[in-house]
Amino acid sequence: MAETEGKSPFNVWWVAAGGFLVLVIVGAVVLGFQLGRSGGDETTTAETAPAEAPGTQPDAGAGDTEATGGQDRECGTLSDNQDYPTEAPPTEWETYASSSMTVPVSDEYGPLKRDGSLWECYAHSPTGAVYAGLGLIASFSIGGEYEAAVDSPQAEAALEDQAAEAGASFPSFSGYRIDEYSDEAARITYYGQQDEYTVGIAFSLKWDEEADDWRLDWSRPDGFEESPSADQFVMWER
Repeated sequence: MAETEGKSPFNVWWVAAGGFLVLVIVGAVVLGFQLGRSGGDETTTAETAPAEAPGTQPDAGAGDTEATGGQDRECGTLSDNQDYPTEAPPTEWETYASSSMTVPVSDEYGPLKRDGSLWECYAHSPTGAVYAGLGLIASFSIGGEYEAAVDSPQAEAALEDQAAEAGASFPSFSGYRIDEYSDEAARITYYGQQDEYTVGIAFSLKWDEEADDWRLDWSRPDGFEESPSADQFVMWER
């Protein structure tokens, strides 16, 4: 399944109209598809590594496979287990602010701080990155929190252009795939579904030493896969 990358990283939702399903980006239609339509979209096809099966681990930065006791930070103690989560950990889902988007939360992996618009404090681990991707995209695109991203011209442009629409509906994210991981960076693709339609949406993350936390990396565009196979993803129980 080829991944398509857009030029602007905004919050995503789907709008169904006229028999077409369109992926809408806050502020602009950057990534999209229309079922049964041919041509007309200006998208860039990126070369990506073959999809990893849910039970495999990407080679980059696999790290120690044993738990090392936890991460003691001002936001609390988080798991430091560097295993790849080939089965989804026990997870609760919380609605972000007044939106319709739900975000996975965990006492072990984060976000431990979610009393404001910036949901933060994630474990520095593959599982922590999985939880960070959706929480940070909600914080950035819905909450307008620039600090959810690594400071960059792309992040500044994204925040300036964003304009959330009232009544936006979000896909239900029910799975994830770790495409890349190291101590410094990660890329996670999330499996989302709305009605009978499915999509894979990828976000890149960087470990911010100053924040001591994961942050979105908009220097690398978000990715999009139309109708991916659920077998490529680790699925949450929701």
